[in-house]
Amino acid sequence: MEKKKDGWFSKLFTSLGHEREDSFAQRKVRISASKEASLMRAEASVLINRPLADVYAFFSDPENNASWISGVLKCEGDPRGVVKERGRLAVEMQFIGRHFRTTAIFTEVLHNKKLAYQGERGPFPYRGTLEFVETPQGTLVAVNFEAVPGEVLHLTLPLLRLAVQTKISSDLTRVKEILESS
Repeated sequence: MEKKKDGWFSKLFTSLGHEREDSFAQRKVRISASKEASLMRAEASVLINRPLADVYAFFSDPENNASWISGVLKCEGDPRGVVKERGRLAVEMQFIGRHFRTTAIFTEVLHNKKLAYQGERGPFPYRGTLEFVETPQGTLVAVNFEAVPGEVLHLTLPLLRLAVQTKISSDLTRVKEILESS
């Protein structure tokens, strides 16, 4: 197994005693037992009965985020419009009674396949992926989100994990309803 040591998130993982296998997209993350409580991870997926191109177009337009991501008050892409690799996303949101402002950078944009991002500025380090797979029934969207909350949020980590997982699942249900009704 090769340890990745590039980038601030990898350095943070290593400093917390985490080891990663190959690529983040493969979702193979090993966490040492002593540091497992530091990482918050949530994964969810949804099958949307719409063509891949339509689903990807919706997700890749930051202006749609407020319509399907609960708590998003404002979301702006830079440059405006459809996301591009190294493009930034400024988000203002409300979650678990707290107001957050964060900036993410898109680290990987594969048309009709994947959107990967990581926090550049915000309350704690985070990153995530949205992956898109065309199936005979429609488009499968898989979401993976990882974060290392700060000291204050760390105290409530088990509840925070549950809240994030529930939020992502309900947001995917909402986006399914939006896309299948249009």
